Amino acid sequence: MESTNVKNIKHSYDLIHSTPQVSELTSIYNKKFQNILQKKNLILPNQLNNELKFCQNCNGLFIPGINMKMEIKYTKTKKSKKQEKKVVKKQWKPRDRNLIYTCLLCNYKTKFELLKPEKNPNEIGIDIKDKEPFIAKWEPKSQEDKKKNSAKDRAKKRKKNNLLNLLQDKKLKDEQDKKKSNLLSLDEFMKS
Repeated sequence: MESTNVKNIKHSYDLIHSTPQVSELTSIYNKKFQNILQKKNLILPNQLNNELKFCQNCNGLFIPGINMKMEIKYTKTKKSKKQEKKVVKKQWKPRDRNLIYTCLLCNYKTKFELLKPEKNPNEIGIDIKDKEPFIAKWEPKSQEDKKKNSAKDRAKKRKKNNLLNLLQDKKLKDEQDKKKSNLLSLDEFMKS
């Protein structure tokens, strides 16, 4: 069984998630949660890291689309006036990428650096020009297939699949199975 301390921590963590739109309640519950962790000398795992899960300014819970906006920003390459005049084939250089969390409650921005790509994304993969274009090929239906799908045939199928007809077919099959079986049933024994 779980101790009362663990239950208390889980309950306070659940309270934080129960009111994400109300920033005041979320920040109060978050502060209580942090106080409990400090008193017990507990460290949160990486998935629950404060920077990733909670706003540093208002202590609100980050939920993408509800109270948090995520975007990736690239650094801009600087062009000198000499480079603009010359038309030279540029060498690819990886740019810095940053993941930015924007809290929609207080507009505070948290910035995380992302890894730089090692290779030029345009050079990875197969050239599209070398591939053959896709051409859809199919054979037209034969005349026999067209005849099979006539209106009369469809009406017969509907009639055949009617519930009453299905039950009657099942009864007939059961009766045929009884006739085929060598063992006598109690009813047949009493009749003879």
